[in-house]
Amino acid sequence: MFVLLWMQLTQIKVACELREDQFSHEIRKCLIDISRYFDGKEVEEFIKSKYDSDISSLHFEYGIDTLVDEDTYKGVDVENKVMRSRYNVDKEVPRYGSRQERYRYYADLFTKEIINYKRRQMALPFEDRVSQEELETLLSETFSNYGIKLPYYYKVVDGGGNIIYDTDKETQRVYFITQRLFPHDYAQISYYLNVYFPSYKEYIFRSIDKKMMWSAILFAIMLLCTYAYIISVVYRQQKYAQMKSDFMNNMTHELKTPISSISLASQMLVDGEYSKTPERLQSLSRIIFDESKRLAFLVDKVLRLSSFDKHDVMFNFKSSNVELIISEVCKKFELKANSKKGHIITEYAAKNPFAEVDEMHFTNVLYNLLDNAVKYSRTDVEPIFLVKTWNEGDKLLISIEDNGVGISHSDLKHIFDRFYRVHTGSLYNEKGFGLGLPYVKKVIEDHKGKIKVESTLGKGTKFTIILSTYKEE
Repeated sequence: MFVLLWMQLTQIKVACELREDQFSHEIRKCLIDISRYFDGKEVEEFIKSKYDSDISSLHFEYGIDTLVDEDTYKGVDVENKVMRSRYNVDKEVPRYGSRQERYRYYADLFTKEIINYKRRQMALPFEDRVSQEELETLLSETFSNYGIKLPYYYKVVDGGGNIIYDTDKETQRVYFITQRLFPHDYAQISYYLNVYFPSYKEYIFRSIDKKMMWSAILFAIMLLCTYAYIISVVYRQQKYAQMKSDFMNNMTHELKTPISSISLASQMLVDGEYSKTPERLQSLSRIIFDESKRLAFLVDKVLRLSSFDKHDVMFNFKSSNVELIISEVCKKFELKANSKKGHIITEYAAKNPFAEVDEMHFTNVLYNLLDNAVKYSRTDVEPIFLVKTWNEGDKLLISIEDNGVGISHSDLKHIFDRFYRVHTGSLYNEKGFGLGLPYVKKVIEDHKGKIKVESTLGKGTKFTIILSTYKEE
């Protein structure tokens, strides 16, 4: 996957580099044309002023003999007198030899005069040879002819780095192309034209083939999303595997305790030594009965949630007074609350306490919530368990609030996940399978209700159940 992503990014990078090379080549062609223009312009102005002739089409390579094609002078009087007058040559022109030799002779004389003129031009300041206005006009026209419409800045410097022309001294220049002006001047007399393009990167990016670029970007995004999804799935699987492992450990521990108690009590009955008196016999029988009941409750708890998964749980919904159900559950938990040196407070404020519920499953819901509240109470304060009911519109709300240890924000969003248990502080030491709250949520949802939880670590937790009230038709 990473190889494919790397290939896509490399493809975009190569496309950008190719376009950048093409852009650089176009700019260099423009600057070479500008350099040639100024170079040829001096020669042309010299020819026009001295010979009153337009031969701007001729190209002179300094230091190399210029061979003037014979066809260039077709129809021109080549008599010695005319030629001497035209080129203002004092020495006698050879009358013999081929026409080509004679033309070469005049070309040599002409080249020498051009070189002497160029030497005189080299001694002039750059500003006298090229004006800034002329340079700006030529830059604008040349870039326009090549279809380059990017904003640019330029400066002209000499060989020593001294600035001659500069359009913007404040701009941070990163990308620029340079070209020597008057390249046939002596090396110690050199001038350079630097052109800067501050937005060339955006231009390069925009000029890439849009279909190719977007397909590469979309493919890269798909790869990243696929990778992220796979990572999240693996993470969830690892998390669920860990929670199942914790569940198995907890279940083994929870089942082992009543089994050990029953086994020990049974062994004592078999020995007969401890069960000689009716009181001892009754005590052993009570232990076996209580632990068997506890064992049946634990097994039933696991099987109950398994039944929800298979969707084979049958609900017996009927209109019930929810406050009466709450009252019965609170009476049973009064002793548990007292064992923690706490007490249960009930506030019934619902004008319509009736709702369609399955009394058995709804009682289990209340039992689980109150059992957690008692189990996770604090020892440094008096435990208080507040149970309230009230109406909001056509809804019946039941809240169970405690001042216990509370739940951290990071754990709060996972408490309804199956097998999940908070592994911090005293919560870690409490017995359980991590199945109580998932069962609570499932039952409330099957009642077409909602359950919300609010908690602050160290201050307590509040569960709120929202059900639709029952209305007689």
